[in-house]
Amino acid sequence: MRWDRASEGLVVELTCPRPHPERIRALITARQQLMTANPRAIGDDRRTEDAQRAWLENAMQREAEIRKLYEVYMRMVNVAVDTHRTGARTRAAFGDKVETIPGRLSKKV
Repeated sequence: MRWDRASEGLVVELTCPRPHPERIRALITARQQLMTANPRAIGDDRRTEDAQRAWLENAMQREAEIRKLYEVYMRMVNVAVDTHRTGARTRAAFGDKVETIPGRLSKKV
């Protein structure tokens, strides 16, 4: 199922060491489009009720996992943004050479 593949791709991207923001946005958009697409007719699904229930439980667990991973990703992004802003404020306040990373001098451009 395409939704399962999109969800799995999102999990893989969120768990990689350096997630790519554009890919994450594209995968989230793809999942949203699949969720809002017109569903198949009721009689067209050949799975049993037990199989459908098992898939739904699995999908709910995967969704909870994706939400947790996305929260971690957003915290990472916010920390990176805050660190960048702090460095920029420090460089602006103290002029030409500021040690923003211990052992490395950053030059004011």
